[in-house]
Amino acid sequence: MKLLNFGDGDPLSTDDSGFYTSFADMMTLLMVFFVLMFSVSKPDESKFDQVAKSVSQAFNQEVAQEIIDEINRLEVLEKSLNATIEAVQLSDQITTEVTPDGLKLELASSALFAAGSAEIRQSMKATLKRLSGAILTLPSEEYMMRIEGHTDDVPISTARFPSNWELASARALNVLHLFEANGFPSDQLAATSYADTQPKLPNRSATGEALAENQAKNRRVLVYIKPRT
Repeated sequence: MKLLNFGDGDPLSTDDSGFYTSFADMMTLLMVFFVLMFSVSKPDESKFDQVAKSVSQAFNQEVAQEIIDEINRLEVLEKSLNATIEAVQLSDQITTEVTPDGLKLELASSALFAAGSAEIRQSMKATLKRLSGAILTLPSEEYMMRIEGHTDDVPISTARFPSNWELASARALNVLHLFEANGFPSDQLAATSYADTQPKLPNRSATGEALAENQAKNRRVLVYIKPRT
């Protein structure tokens, strides 16, 4: 018998053999427990692959269905917009298309603005308001709107617009402000100026002659409506 004294209190007694036996039993049980847990948790590779493939397939199907649902929703909106565009007889000035970047509205600058100006024509404000109403049938909090300003390659240099960059930017911003004023969430709007850097068609022939019809088509505002990511 060994006496163990802890502090100033009465000595406590313990039996050496009993302590070590209990400790050894506990360690043995712990070892068996961990071995058992490892054997249970060790995966069957073939079953694991099957589960992984099933999960992947289910996930891909879900993603694919979400994409289809979004496309369907945008196609419904496109039909509504086209009905409005036809009603105001602007089918030759405003076109729509569902693209990988979302639903695209292409608006000819000649319909929206006077030459060299960024002020939206009064007659077009009512049309854009009607288009806004159709767009807001979407759950707008789930969508972003990006507005791009594009010009032709004819230089501009005025006090207000030192270059096509400023002109395209002001036009895109004015369209943005109109959609914002009609209820589209401000934090889901963006405007970009591309000036003449992304022409739809060549501005000039191989010999450098201006192609007036192409230049007119290059002067445009693009509106993309796409799901938030």
